[in-house]
Amino acid sequence: MREEKLSKQAYEKIRELIKTRRYLPGDPLPENELSEILGMSRTPIREALHRLEDEQTVTIKPHLGAFVSTTDLGQLCNIYEVREAVDGMMARILCKPSINTLPFTRLRERLLKIREISDGAERAAQLHAFAKDYGTAIRTLCENPMLEKLSASILVRTDSMGLITRIIPLFPDESVPERLAALDAIIAKDADRAEDAARQHVRNVFCRIMAAVSPAGRGK
Repeated sequence: MREEKLSKQAYEKIRELIKTRRYLPGDPLPENELSEILGMSRTPIREALHRLEDEQTVTIKPHLGAFVSTTDLGQLCNIYEVREAVDGMMARILCKPSINTLPFTRLRERLLKIREISDGAERAAQLHAFAKDYGTAIRTLCENPMLEKLSASILVRTDSMGLITRIIPLFPDESVPERLAALDAIIAKDADRAEDAARQHVRNVFCRIMAAVSPAGRGK
């Protein structure tokens, strides 16, 4: 139990070191150095690095050690292709007659209120929090544990990609009408429209990311 707790602490601390740019994409992550920084043995650090490798935040190379992962747009494309299919499927399932629409009605009301906040920074913060709650509701209420786990796994990977690159920005305002379209369709129990809206949102997010990471987008 103690080893498991230490491994979790090491995971969180190494992830924070990457997030705060102590280690940049491509930098090595020597176990002995991390052991000194974190004040713990190499065993929990090694376990944490393997967990971060599973999330694609870290790359472990045989005989060379661990490194902070670098941007792989091809991999990102694959992730978003899977996310589009999974999100569309969950939205369709949520239109089943047996699934209560009240949580989605409440989410819709909350989103409309957030949209009216005039302060840009506050609105962005509220929309960021909303996005997490929206995703949680979509995953947990679709009544499909397999899809829920797959969706959570995809989320970890997209978050990790954002963590290592810092060039994947948030587009909270652009996402508002897209999420409203999906919520409206789910509330109306229109499965075709719900799936289309969920898929379109993911496609739009990916297009915005690609525009941002292109040379022209980075130059803005």
